[in-house]
Amino acid sequence: MDLNLRENKVIYSELGPRRKIPATSIAQLIFSVLCLIMTGYLIYHNDCPAFQNWAYVLFFGSLIWLVYLLVTLVVKFNNVGTRMMVEAVDWVFLAFHLAMMFWAHFKYWKGTNSCSPKWNFWVLIYLIFGYFIAFSVLASLVMNFLRSFNKNSHILEHPEYNHVQHLKDYDPAFGDNDSGYFF
Repeated sequence: MDLNLRENKVIYSELGPRRKIPATSIAQLIFSVLCLIMTGYLIYHNDCPAFQNWAYVLFFGSLIWLVYLLVTLVVKFNNVGTRMMVEAVDWVFLAFHLAMMFWAHFKYWKGTNSCSPKWNFWVLIYLIFGYFIAFSVLASLVMNFLRSFNKNSHILEHPEYNHVQHLKDYDPAFGDNDSGYFF
């Protein structure tokens, strides 16, 4: 008897193999490896007491996150509650790096800059990554707000078309005929 009877929706296993790796996990993996390598290098040289605690927290935080990522990249959780928890833990990654960015921002721009150039370079690169990600998140929130506003106005103007999922639903140049000049 097969224990994973998909026809009857009976799943006795809580774990399964992951078939695809999400792009967000790959980005987190690359960023965490970069943070781990650079902070490990800087901790090894140990010549900047101003950023030493920041480097230790970032190093061990990245190490813990890499272990978590490797576990969740290999294994797929079939339980809905476990999957929701795993998806919610991604916000921990964002909150951790947001806190680290604020700490680095405060130390870099407000503190004394008496460290060697390699420390200043790495902290500046980390801040640039943080500023870029913050700008991307802000732009995404604004675009989603504008999209939902446009979607709501489109539904009010055309109640017969309440599925707004294609460019022709937004663009009045398409009209009623489907000439398909974009897609």
